[in-house]
Amino acid sequence: MKPRVKQWFKYGAATVVFLIGCGGTIAYTNWIRPVLNDQEVWFATKTLTPNAMIQASELTHGYMDKDHIPEGSVLDENQIVGKRASVTIPENGIITNSNLETDSLALTKGTQDFQVSSDWIASIEDTLRRGDHVDIYLLPSDQETMTTGSNGAGHKTAAINAAMQSPPYLKNIPVEWVHNDSNQEVVNNSAQGTGDLGSPENGTAVPSKLELKLTNNQVSELVTAIKAQNKLIISYLPTVSS
Repeated sequence: MKPRVKQWFKYGAATVVFLIGCGGTIAYTNWIRPVLNDQEVWFATKTLTPNAMIQASELTHGYMDKDHIPEGSVLDENQIVGKRASVTIPENGIITNSNLETDSLALTKGTQDFQVSSDWIASIEDTLRRGDHVDIYLLPSDQETMTTGSNGAGHKTAAINAAMQSPPYLKNIPVEWVHNDSNQEVVNNSAQGTGDLGSPENGTAVPSKLELKLTNNQVSELVTAIKAQNKLIISYLPTVSS
């Protein structure tokens, strides 16, 4: 005759098995499964616009099933910070190689080379060069007074200074080319006999027109502003060499 198992023992054993099972499930879900099946990916914490330089504070990380990670996802934060977005990356969008610029001047899908005539420009820095990034402010034509000065001194008028107190109309725009009135590229003068590229303050000519890398939407915005008789203030912060 089989010994009878006491009820309290049966229920107690069942409870222990249940708790072990639940604990195991929780441990697998929270700790074991991510190690075996998930991969760390990086997300944008805000909408990143084309040509915007990505900062560490604009990124957050999370985990996704390896089978569902988009192709080309960048898994190393160090490969993202300091790069520029090549397209609009929405908030919570996963960072991939395809939405990061490898060459900030290379035209990508949805971008074009836009030529800015000297007739449209109210102010431009003498030290501006290919590869720089600029902000564009608008100056109504009835307030237009051209900048005067030499070697990049750029004594801006009160109207230009006032216009630049407002947020830029377009921000962080890559400069494809900088030309003078004869359509020659403006570059730095080399120091004789040194092979040095020279200082931007000693350019080969004075900039008067330029070509910008713009998205199709930015082209429409800029054309609209120009048709409304606004002049463009081309502004940037020169890179300080160490």
